[in-house]
Amino acid sequence: MEINLKSIEGKGKGTHRAYRAKLPAIALAVALAACTLMGGADTVQAQTSASTPHASTAQERAAINVVKAWFAGWEAGDAQKMSSYMADNVEFRGIPNQPIRMGRDEFVKDVGRFIRLKPHVRITEAVAIGGATGTAVLTKRIDTIKINGKTRMVPLAAFFRVDHGKIQEWLDMPLIPLGPPPGAAAQGHAPND
Repeated sequence: MEINLKSIEGKGKGTHRAYRAKLPAIALAVALAACTLMGGADTVQAQTSASTPHASTAQERAAINVVKAWFAGWEAGDAQKMSSYMADNVEFRGIPNQPIRMGRDEFVKDVGRFIRLKPHVRITEAVAIGGATGTAVLTKRIDTIKINGKTRMVPLAAFFRVDHGKIQEWLDMPLIPLGPPPGAAAQGHAPND
């Protein structure tokens, strides 16, 4: 497999920044595809229902459990519970077009309004790969949220890096173009009252 990085680098000033902003999405897509296709001794796929995932190592099982507990906090609308599973200097990005942010307090401030939506989170797949710098957990999920009185199901993929029981990094990526939220005015015009 060959990936042409020149196509995402852009031209002129900010080339490195533009490349870095798109790299996590590319890495997430490639990692999910590779882990799903290859399986292997050091990876685990788990249908995350009520049953415990079958993981290769205790480190991988523990990392998946941290991520599942983090999502449980999201479903409860509890930003403090979610942040308790994150390292003090966590790096995160919940929306792909935003810059990567740092810190637990910044997470609560930046993502708090989305946490209050209390989505129903159904993890359809979780893959854990352990290593010296922690465990990468890749998830595919469907969030069901209610915005402006309308329900929307959003398929997402996420990358987590978990080390010593704490999420060190979280990157979220929608698997479809999202468009405006349900009930939002088209093309930035306010709805008529």
